[in-house]
Amino acid sequence: MSRRFDYGTVKTTVEKYARVFPRSLPSIKVPVSKEKIKLRHKFIKTGEGRCYHLKAALTSLFRDERIELSKYTALAVRPYAERLIQLAIEYGDCHKPTMETCDYWIEEKELIHKLFKDLVPRFENCKSSYTLLHRLPDKYEKLDNNNWKFTAPYILELKGNPYPPVPDGKHLHENSLLNVLLREAGKKFYSEGRKATASTDLDVKATISRIRRPIKESAMSSNLCCCQNGKGCCCCCATPRVEEMMKAESGISRCCTDQADSCGCGVQKSISSASKECCKNRQRRQHQQQQQQQASCCKQNN
Repeated sequence: MSRRFDYGTVKTTVEKYARVFPRSLPSIKVPVSKEKIKLRHKFIKTGEGRCYHLKAALTSLFRDERIELSKYTALAVRPYAERLIQLAIEYGDCHKPTMETCDYWIEEKELIHKLFKDLVPRFENCKSSYTLLHRLPDKYEKLDNNNWKFTAPYILELKGNPYPPVPDGKHLHENSLLNVLLREAGKKFYSEGRKATASTDLDVKATISRIRRPIKESAMSSNLCCCQNGKGCCCCCATPRVEEMMKAESGISRCCTDQADSCGCGVQKSISSASKECCKNRQRRQHQQQQQQQASCCKQNN
């Protein structure tokens, strides 16, 4: 590995990598974080500290095939692992730039042999991503100063590793005791709500009918049609609203004098005191109108 690849005379970085990797690689099958992930080293403050973190994580991943990382470290390491495996599958161990790249990112040199002899045959026909990312339950650790430390650990692993699969957190527990009790309680609650709504509607209808009944009865007694001298029926004691209601109910009653029923409406004569008073008032008004007409005629003749 001491002998480096001769890049030749190139002018730009694009020409350099086009010479080194002549075949373009497809995009990796994992999402790349759009946010800038900062991996800070305790002592190295430059970009070399970030590379130190990435090298250590990649070496652990290829050695153990399943590691536990923080969220941002896992999101930063995963694309590098995918691209290294992709380069190894595409160019093989006889391509010097690929070997130099693997020698830089993988610190333990025996893992380079594992990459080409074990992982490349495993993922050669894989059409999806080569790694999996899982989130573990949150951790709360109590420190010495009575404070609590919160961590959200993630698991990054290679597919086909010998470990048991990580349980998926999307299990449906529909038949558990708690969910069954909650489901039955919800059914009971909504059924009682529907019954209460139905009973409320019935109470409202009953109240409306109780209110309308005395109005109808009062309208029956107050809507009086006076028939006199065969001139027909006129609603003299009823309001328009009551008149419409009584006509709709076919219950119009009329008050008549002792004369025969000459209007032909088929309603029996009423002899109540209210109907008699109604007819007397009507007769009085007509008598006054006749006297006024006679007085005006006498004045004109004189």
